[in-house]
Amino acid sequence: MIGYDWLETLEVVPPKLIVRRAGIPKLACPKAPECGVVEAPRPVGLVEGNRYDTSVAAEIMVAKYAYHIPVYRKQDLFASHGWTPARSTLLNVLEAAAHLNRPLMAHLREVVRAGPIKGHRRHDGDPRYKRLSTAW
Repeated sequence: MIGYDWLETLEVVPPKLIVRRAGIPKLACPKAPECGVVEAPRPVGLVEGNRYDTSVAAEIMVAKYAYHIPVYRKQDLFASHGWTPARSTLLNVLEAAAHLNRPLMAHLREVVRAGPIKGHRRHDGDPRYKRLSTAW
């Protein structure tokens, strides 16, 4: 044998939806029954109940804002993978993610405003260079 001739084939692996199950410990005082049952604090999530991971929010945001897929169509795509969410659920997750992104967007806005604005002067009447509005 003198070697290999390699054949590369492109495959599509559809996305998987995984349910991650986490146990929240419940504790009781064996020596003092008046304490009752105490539950450890639950992790904080995007929406109340922590039912949706940030990866779900990222998937919805990328579909909506990068690929311009309407929410109802993303709802159908999720349904084709075995999860049928209500449209209001997707919009609630999207709104929660947008609320978390507001401080980042405010910071980026200030960074852009503090930097030099390119293309704000006309060069010898050249119509390719237009003055950019600084009002956001």
